[in-house]
Amino acid sequence: MLSVMREEANDTATRVDAAHKAAPFVHARLSSVEAALTVDPADPIADLMEQVASHGRRIGHDT
Repeated sequence: MLSVMREEANDTATRVDAAHKAAPFVHARLSSVEAALTVDPADPIADLMEQVASHGRRIGHDT
């Protein structure tokens, strides 16, 4: 598939089709990972980390 994609003598549609079919084998998909955090309540950043854990990216937003 890569040789078909890279061969300049092939027409563009053929090259694009080969690139589309080869992409899953060349570029890995990223997976999501859940993080488990433990926080010492005496840590000065513990409150902020708790807000992030409970509200996600909405910290500091009124909406």
